[in-house]
Amino acid sequence: MDDFHVLIVGAGITGLLVAQALKKASEALEHPQANITYTIFEREDSAEAYRVRLWGLSIHWSSPLLKKILPEDLWSRIHEAQCDPHYKNPEVEHLNIYDGSTGDKLNDMPEPQHMRFNRSRMRAFCAQGIDVQYGKKVSSIVPSENGKTVTVSFADGSSVTGSLLVGADGTNSKVRHLLLGEEKAVAQTASTPDEPFVFTNHTVQYPKAEQALFLRQLHPTFYVGLHPDGAFFWLFSCWRGEAPANPRNALPELKAWTSKLVDPWKSAIEWLPDNEAVETQKIAYWDPVERDNWGGRVTLAGDAAHPMVPFRGQGLSHCIADVASLTAQLQAHLHESKPLADAINEYDAEVVARAGDEVKTSLQSMKFLMTWDLVEQSPSFTRSIDPNEAALKILGRS
Repeated sequence: MDDFHVLIVGAGITGLLVAQALKKASEALEHPQANITYTIFEREDSAEAYRVRLWGLSIHWSSPLLKKILPEDLWSRIHEAQCDPHYKNPEVEHLNIYDGSTGDKLNDMPEPQHMRFNRSRMRAFCAQGIDVQYGKKVSSIVPSENGKTVTVSFADGSSVTGSLLVGADGTNSKVRHLLLGEEKAVAQTASTPDEPFVFTNHTVQYPKAEQALFLRQLHPTFYVGLHPDGAFFWLFSCWRGEAPANPRNALPELKAWTSKLVDPWKSAIEWLPDNEAVETQKIAYWDPVERDNWGGRVTLAGDAAHPMVPFRGQGLSHCIADVASLTAQLQAHLHESKPLADAINEYDAEVVARAGDEVKTSLQSMKFLMTWDLVEQSPSFTRSIDPNEAALKILGRS
């Protein structure tokens, strides 16, 4: 059998984890029937060219899957990618949710095997040992006439052919749009004229150590404040209301909330410098659908496959589950003679069922958490972070 070459579009965390998983799977085979090789492409010009997105990402039930994906030397140093590299995670972490107007605790959610990562640090961590081709903007994807390969062409005039294309190129995935067409592939914004939300996310370094210690009093990285007027304050902020007059500087609107909040949320906002850039951001989601994958030659993973709103902290866990599921199917194809079309069809169906459920659940959770009368009915309260049945099946195979 010829070598099986995977083309990965997108060098975010998901794309890099796909590369790490394929590399690990290939190196583990003593007598491979076929080598698994890959090339990973990124539209940005360099790793340093990424837009600044330094917010945190959580994992919990997916921790065993991440351990399976990463090489042992990386897994042993996974704490380096955490928001606080020195924090010692307990076996069971607890997410405490408070009434931000009174300080009263509303809920205490246990999260076994929890870790919280800095996004850019996690990307750099996952990139270790992985070669990335930068400056590669996808312009087209075309299957071969015999259906055995797929060719990706780039805006710079180059092209490459491989056995499988994995689109891991984020919420507004170019691969998804080329595969499904604009109408089916376009992501939806969570804020609508009927239900307007303002979402901000920014990184700040407070100038005084005592300020940072004060803000860490409830937990170093992991607590939430809700407000009866319809607001959510964590390491990002979201509130019901019309978009700020200047979407590139929502600091005045954010600081207006301080009169309604108690500490530590009140001080966290008051201490923001007046020249701090607090931009609004769009929260987008896309409900994954069954699709033609060109006989198993094109698939999606991570935010390209299921962008979701960040109100249950499930996005990265499902990205990790995608990688574990896809790797298992490719191993079945290469070493158990499973037809590639069957393998990718099963992977796609599994992603649609598993992550599709969470896309809907996270959106519902956002709307409930932002509606005081419905807060306790939010899936974040009723389901905690427990994985759905489809995710449990992946864990059972790991």
